[in-house]
Amino acid sequence: MNLLSAKLKEMPLFFTGVAFLAVSTILFSLDSSEKWARNWPFTIHFFFSYLTFIIYFIAVLGDNEAETGKLFKFYNLQNNLMLLLLGNASAYALNREVDIFQPSAGWLCWFLVLLNLAVLQVACRKNFKPDLLNHLSVAVLSAGLLYGAYGTIYMGGFQFVAQLACWFFGIPLHLLVPLWWLLALWLLLRKMTKAHPAFYKSVIIGLSLPLVFIGGFVVRWNMLGNEVANVYHEEIAPLEVRELPAWVTVGQRVQRDWMTERILAEESANRWDWFVFPSGVMTPGGEQQHDPIVGIAATLRPNSGLRQEQAQQLKNTLFESRHNTEARLWSGEDLRTNDVVTNVEFFPEHRLSYTEKTLTIKHLGGWPQTQEAIYSFYLPEGGVVTSASLWIAGVEQKALLTTREKADSAYTTIVGRERRDPLLVTWQEGNRVTARIFPCSPDSMRQFKIGITAPLKFGGTELTYQNIPFDGPEASNAEETVRLVGSISPIEPSLKFSEEGSYKQHQGGYTADWSLRLAAPPLSEQPFSFNGKTFQLRPLPDVLEPFSYRRTYLDLNKNWSMRDFNAVWDKLKGKEVYACPKGCVRLEEANKDEVFRQISRLNFSIFPLHKIEKPDDAVVITKASEGTPVPGDLKGSRYFEQFSAFYKGQQHPIRVLNIGEKSSLWFNALAALRAVQMVAMPKEEAVQLIENQQFPANQEDAETVVLNQAGIKINRIESAPGSSKAPDHLMRLFVYNDLMKTLGKNYFNPDGAAVELVKSAQEAWVVTPFSSLITLETQADYDRFDIEAPGSESLKNASISNSGAVPEPHEWLLAIICVVLTWVLYQRTRQVVG
Repeated sequence: MNLLSAKLKEMPLFFTGVAFLAVSTILFSLDSSEKWARNWPFTIHFFFSYLTFIIYFIAVLGDNEAETGKLFKFYNLQNNLMLLLLGNASAYALNREVDIFQPSAGWLCWFLVLLNLAVLQVACRKNFKPDLLNHLSVAVLSAGLLYGAYGTIYMGGFQFVAQLACWFFGIPLHLLVPLWWLLALWLLLRKMTKAHPAFYKSVIIGLSLPLVFIGGFVVRWNMLGNEVANVYHEEIAPLEVRELPAWVTVGQRVQRDWMTERILAEESANRWDWFVFPSGVMTPGGEQQHDPIVGIAATLRPNSGLRQEQAQQLKNTLFESRHNTEARLWSGEDLRTNDVVTNVEFFPEHRLSYTEKTLTIKHLGGWPQTQEAIYSFYLPEGGVVTSASLWIAGVEQKALLTTREKADSAYTTIVGRERRDPLLVTWQEGNRVTARIFPCSPDSMRQFKIGITAPLKFGGTELTYQNIPFDGPEASNAEETVRLVGSISPIEPSLKFSEEGSYKQHQGGYTADWSLRLAAPPLSEQPFSFNGKTFQLRPLPDVLEPFSYRRTYLDLNKNWSMRDFNAVWDKLKGKEVYACPKGCVRLEEANKDEVFRQISRLNFSIFPLHKIEKPDDAVVITKASEGTPVPGDLKGSRYFEQFSAFYKGQQHPIRVLNIGEKSSLWFNALAALRAVQMVAMPKEEAVQLIENQQFPANQEDAETVVLNQAGIKINRIESAPGSSKAPDHLMRLFVYNDLMKTLGKNYFNPDGAAVELVKSAQEAWVVTPFSSLITLETQADYDRFDIEAPGSESLKNASISNSGAVPEPHEWLLAIICVVLTWVLYQRTRQVVG
C-alpha cells in the first residue's frame, strides 16, 4: 500500500492517465456493438475517450513547460506512452462510428490487448532491466512495430484527408495514429536496446516470428490460389463439352479448408479500390473482419481466374453459406436478434409438432437508419412453414399466402422504392426458408413470428424433437424463452424446464442446438376433414421387396473409405457395378481400385442420373458429403438440361441407397421432389440389404405421402362421418409433400408447371417453391398487388391450439388488467348490495 501511494505521488499525471484508460476500456467492453445515443453522430464512449485524450494532452503540455520551459518538448517517457495509449483508445472508439478498419479478427484482438499491456508495463515500471518480463515486452513491441508499419501503409490513402480536414475538432487526425504507433515503438525499442544491448535478441525474435508466419501463409495462399486457377483453366479447355459448370468441378477438386474459404470470400467480395489491402475478409458467419495476414496474402496472390459470381457459388456450396449471400435491398449490419420466444405444441400420438418462433430485432443505431433483416430457418425433413406474422404499430398482422411472383413483386416494390412495412417468407432448396423484415430502425424494435409444422423423428419407443435453428442478425446475446405446450414428459431434455401451469418453460440465453425426447404413444388414426377431403395417419410398415442389384451404380466421393467400398463390393461381385468419373465405366477387379482412387478425391459428387441405363432396374449407392450444390444451382447448365429431359420421361423415382443416416443436400433436394426414392441406413444394415437381395418398397402413390423420419404415412381417403379430432397439421403436411411430389417433373421442366398447384397450397396454407407468405402495411397494398385474403375454403395461418395457447407478455398484461377490473367491480357490487 505504501509502495502504491509512493508511486501515485511520484507520477500523479501518469496514473491519472491510467484511470482514464481503465474507464475507457470498461466503456469499450460495455459498448461492444450498441450505439449509446441513437441520434448522435458518435457514442458516449468516443466522446469520453477523445475528451480524456485532449485533457491529458493539455496536461502533458503543461507539464512539459513546467519542467523544461518548452511546451512541445516531450521529456517524460511514461507520460508520452500513456498519451499514445489514450490516443489509440480514442481511435478505436471512433472506428466503431466510421468503419476504417473492420472489426478485428479474434487473434488480432488478443494481440492488440497484449501490445497495449506491453506498453503499459514498460511505462509503469520505469525500468529497462533485461529481465524476463521486459524481454517478453520487447518481443511483443517488435511485432507491434510491424503492425504499425502495416497500419501506416493501410491508411496511406487517407493521409491527405487527415491533413485537409484536421480543422474538424481534430477528429480526422485519428487517421495518423498508426504512424504515431510506428514512430513511438521505434523510438522506444531504440532507447531500450541502447540501454541494454541484450534486448536485440528479443527484437529479432519479435520481428522474425511474424515475418516467417506471414511468409509461410502467403506461400500457402499462393499455392492454393494457383490450384484453384489451374483447375478452373483446365475445365474451360477448348474442344471439350462439359455437362457441369466449371465452378462445380473446381469445388469437387480444390482443398476444402478455412484458407480456401478465405480465398473464395475475397474473390466474391466487392472491394474499395483505394485501399492498398482489402478492407476486410468474410467470416464463415458472413461478417466482415479485419485480418492483416489475410489482407496481405490476398494482395500478393494473383487472381484465381474465377468470376465473382462463380466464387460466390463455390463458397455457398463448399461451406454451405447460402444465407450469407442472399440478395439484399438494404444493409443489415447494425441489426441484432434481441429476443427469441419458441412455443412448441406436440402431437405425440400423431408424431407431429408445431413450432412458433417469435423473434425481436434490434437496430443498434448505425447508418442507414432503416435496414433489412434476413433470416434463414432450417426445417426438418418433410417440415413446412404454415404461418407468419409481423407486428405493425404494436399490432400483430398475420401474413397472407399468395404466389411467389406476386409476393416478390410486392416486397421488392415496397422495400426498394417506398420503404414501408413488409414481411416476406419464401421457400428455398435444401429444407430452408428465408424471412425478410423491413424496415428495422433505432426508434423501435421489430417483431415477427414464423410457424413451422414438422414430423417428429420416430425411433422404436421414442420420439425426438430437434430445435429449428436459424441464421440471421447476430443472436449470441439474445434472451430466449422456450415453452412446451401440452401434457408431455420430456426424457432427459438438453434444456431445463419448469412447470408453468399448462406448459413447461425454460428461460436463458439463446441456444440453437437443443433437442428433447418423448415416449412414443400408440399412433392415433383419428382423421382430419376439411373441404370434403379427409386425411388419416397410418403406421409405415417395413416392407421389403425382392431386388436383384443386377445393375448398381456407386456414387463415390471423399467420404467413402476403402473399407466402405470393399464392404459393398464384396456383396456385388458378379453383378454389373458402375462408377462415373467422366462417363460411366464398369468396375472389375482389375480397375476398381484405380477408379476408386480417382473419384474418392472429390469433395462431393453430382451423380449423372440421366446416364443410368434401365433406371427402373437400377440402384445408386451413395454416401453423404458435406457441401454440395442443390439442383437450382445448376440451372442453365448442360447437365440440368439433360437431366430435365431424362426425368420428364421417367415413370418412377430412381432407387438410392444412402450409407449412413445423414444424406447430402443434393440428394435431399431430389428426394423432396420425388426424383429419387432415397433410403438412408447404417452401413451394416445397407450391406445386409444388398446381401439379402432386397430394397424397401415405395409406399407412396397418388393418395399417400410417406414421412420416413416419423415412421408414418398420411392417406387421403373418402370423407368419413363424424367430427375431425386430428390436428389440421395432418392436412398441411400431406398437401405440402404431395405438392412437392407433383411439382417434381415440373420443377425440372418449368414450362409444364400447373397453375392449380397454387390453389392447393392456399387451401392448406403452406409455403412451397411457388407460394409465399407476405405481410403488407395496408389493405390498399394488398389490393394493388392483387393479393386476396383467404375465405372459408382455406385453413389460414396455423396457431397453437386454443386449449394450450401460450399468452405473450402483452396478453398476460391484458389478462391481469381484466382480472383486477373484475375484482374491483365485484367489490363495488358487494358494497352496493350491502
